[in-house]
Amino acid sequence: MNSELVLAMIISAREIRKTILIPITTTLVVILTLQTTPEYFIDSCRNRCEVNIDECISVPCLNNGSCIDDINSFKCHCKSGFIGTNCETNADECLSEPCLHGSCIDHIDGYRCTCEAGWTSFRCEINVNECESAPCINGGSCQDLVSAFVCICLSGYTGAFCEVDIDVCSEPSLNSTLCFNGGICVDGPGRTFYCRSVGMFIYNCFS
Repeated sequence: MNSELVLAMIISAREIRKTILIPITTTLVVILTLQTTPEYFIDSCRNRCEVNIDECISVPCLNNGSCIDDINSFKCHCKSGFIGTNCETNADECLSEPCLHGSCIDHIDGYRCTCEAGWTSFRCEINVNECESAPCINGGSCQDLVSAFVCICLSGYTGAFCEVDIDVCSEPSLNSTLCFNGGICVDGPGRTFYCRSVGMFIYNCFS
């Protein structure tokens, strides 16, 4: 077999893709196109661009975000509380105005409410019950308000806590009619009083 043809068969067997010239006679040239394997092709084209560059090597995701490599790009999965292409921005949890009766202070992945007077709970949604401590005395009833209360006193008592016993004997409209026959009015609890007589009789009364 012609030595040039043997060479062509060997080259073809190794799948070398190139164009070679094989002389058949001194006057005839055959052009033969064959296939090549990578190790033969690498001499003529060393970079085949077969490796995807890992954009996550530079650790682009901040604040402990995880990086997912893509072709010529990357994507960050951010930890809770952070947003942005690189997880660089602290998400503002106060944007939704969660504090109903107070001011909001943003934290990482959370917030804290500073409540107005008279309000409590995590979102300042509960009105503080100022009547819980039973501030009204002498039988007065307490009515809760926002950051305040009011005492509704029994007859004969007054004051913010119903702590003042009204002296019914000193009321101008009553003093002259409470006790008769020279009796002296002595104030008692609430609307009660008694008349002290100059003689031997004492009467317990109420107005």
